[in-house]
Amino acid sequence: MELGAFTGTLRQLSVTEIRTLAADLRSDTRSAEEEITAMRAMLAIDGHLHGVVMRNRAALAARDAAALVQRAALAEGVGLPDDDVTCVARAAAVIARGIVAGSEADREVQLLSQPWSRVVVGTLAAA
Repeated sequence: MELGAFTGTLRQLSVTEIRTLAADLRSDTRSAEEEITAMRAMLAIDGHLHGVVMRNRAALAARDAAALVQRAALAEGVGLPDDDVTCVARAAAVIARGIVAGSEADREVQLLSQPWSRVVVGTLAAA
């Protein structure tokens, strides 16, 4: 997945898509095993970020991804702070970090992107 394609998708999120994503990300049906798998994926992404330059690029990408989710929500009249927007912004930030980590983190990015598949099918399918 390309960072530009992912951020382009974030710019176009509707409030309905944000709410759907947030519900999927927080799903009460998630098991403890799924939670542990997601946490391991996030930690693995951190491990794939080598060197100060890559870590800085990942931090900037994460910040930008979260801000894009917030801007998309604001554009549709959602007042901030909003729990759903925060949930989706955090998830987008983690995925952006994984994209910056490169091909080493492809498996983790795919795993963490699964809840997004109903909303952003085209972009994430190309990963």
